[in-house]
Amino acid sequence: MAREGGGSLAYVGELTYEDMGTFANFAFNALKSLKYRNLTIGMDGDIAGEIITEVKFSGLQQGDDASKNFITRQLARIPLEFNVRIQAPFMQLMSSAKSYYEPEILVGQNLPALLRAQEARAKEAVKELKDNNE
Repeated sequence: MAREGGGSLAYVGELTYEDMGTFANFAFNALKSLKYRNLTIGMDGDIAGEIITEVKFSGLQQGDDASKNFITRQLARIPLEFNVRIQAPFMQLMSSAKSYYEPEILVGQNLPALLRAQEARAKEAVKELKDNNE
């Protein structure tokens, strides 16, 4: 459960798809900063297999950085609750979370494959040059 008084949640990254459509952009801007009264995180499953994480926010209000207008102020009167369910292999989920704090993990995991792909493209380009010169 959230500590007394709740907390806040905000999306601080850049929006990848700048034009998702009128309603999606509206919803994103209205919800990119939230205040909550209650937060519950529950986990269930086998560490060696699938783990299910359920995140529940209630007592939601727009945060300080959210876009506010007549419509969002009217919607603010409606009690909202977000329930998010994440289902993933536990070790893969932990590895993904850890990579945010230690990006060298991703480099170590992916660099060999990237180098092989680059080498294959280079060989293909050399072969293509030879074929064109013959």
